[in-house]
Formats: sequence, C-alpha cells, structure tokens
Amino acid sequence: MAIVLAWIGYGLFRLHQHTIHPGPRIAVIQENVPQSQKDAGDQNDIFLRHLKLVEAAMAADPKPDLVAWPETMVPGHVNTEFLNAGSQARAQLTGPDELEGWLGERDWSRQAAELLQARSDRFGVAQLLGVSALVPSGDLNTSEKQNRTALMLPGKGVTQTYNKMHRVPF
Repeated sequence: MAIVLAWIGYGLFRLHQHTIHPGPRIAVIQENVPQSQKDAGDQNDIFLRHLKLVEAAMAADPKPDLVAWPETMVPGHVNTEFLNAGSQARAQLTGPDELEGWLGERDWSRQAAELLQARSDRFGVAQLLGVSALVPSGDLNTSEKQNRTALMLPGKGVTQTYNKMHRVPF
C-alpha cells in the first residue's frame, strides 16, 4: 500500500511541475496535390498556391518563426551552383535549344528565389524549403540533380542546405 501511495504521490508531484517551455513556432505548409497534377506540368501554379499559403501563415498572429515547405514544391533550381553558373558551365551545352532551356530555367529559378526571399524579408520569417538542385556539369541531362532542403533567412538568403542522400519511405 505504501508503494502505491508513493507512486501516486510522485505522479501527482510530476504533473504539477512546469517542465515544458515554449519553443519556436513552426508553420508547416502542405497542400494535397495529386501526383498526376505534378506530372502534368502545373508546377508553377502549385508553387504560387503554396506561396499564398505561406503569406497567410507569415501574416498570422502569432507569427511563426519558421515556415516549412514540402519536398520539391519550389520550381526550378534555387541552388547557388546553378543560379551563379557562368559561361564555363554553359560552354558544354550542345545546341541553341539546350542553351535556351538552361537560361530559361535559370531565369525562372532566380524569380522563384526572389519571390521567396521577398516574403522572408517582408515578414521577418525564415523558411525551410524543399527544393531540387542542379549542379552544372556538361549538359542539362548529365548535370547532377539533387533533392535538397534549404534554410532561407530574412535578409540573408539561403544560408544552409542539406542534400538528400537516399530515398526513404517516410
């Protein structure tokens, strides 16, 4: 009986302790997008819908400290290796169509990065982005493609990245 009473007493004591402290506020953005819509080439529309959700989350009260995006929802490649690729990286492209595709992809990627950075700067909220990355080497088909997570901070841009090493089921 003494053990049971001690056990209950200790449980009641622990329940009244305040051991949890407020941590960072995180808004997770996740829309239900069928794979068929992604495959149909509506990536820009999906991105703009997510951008509206991000704005709503950043404008909420209380404001989040971080907004987390789903994997590969940012169109294009917002990695610095691709965005800052100079003429040497483009020199190995095989034809005018490939060069035009490369430059178009880079321009849209820059616009997407600027839209994201503008939101972070305007609201003062960091973003954890699910992005695809293209590391230029040779032509577009042989360049290394990666799934990355990128941390974008207000006023600083992308400060850290993590490259996905292998696919996992969850």
